[in-house]
Amino acid sequence: MPPDHGRPPAYAGGHPAGHDPWGTRTATLTLRWLGLFLDGLGIAAVFYGVFFGTAMLGYTMGVPEDVLSLITVTCLLLVAAFYVIGTTTTWGRTPGKMLVGTRVIDIHTGRPPRPRRGGGGP
Repeated sequence: MPPDHGRPPAYAGGHPAGHDPWGTRTATLTLRWLGLFLDGLGIAAVFYGVFFGTAMLGYTMGVPEDVLSLITVTCLLLVAAFYVIGTTTTWGRTPGKMLVGTRVIDIHTGRPPRPRRGGGGP
């Protein structure tokens, strides 16, 4: 085991435990769950709009039900992915996190996370 030279243990970001260079603190579990719940309500509202919109459009155009189901499920998955990924990388939080006052930061930069380019290694 390497010597620690009297330094406190570090967490994944390499900063000493208990020291946060950006002056932030970890959100409580209650705030995290409340933000997730509010995001779920937001996504559900969008899902219902997409679901009924595609259903009405499909039935008026005479689209077969299996094709309509595939289109609806694909739209719903894309909406959910863009809701979470898009808002987190743009604003550093989802609308549910905004309402409860929490945000996501990159531990190395202190800024909202950004999508990585070029193959996804750390």
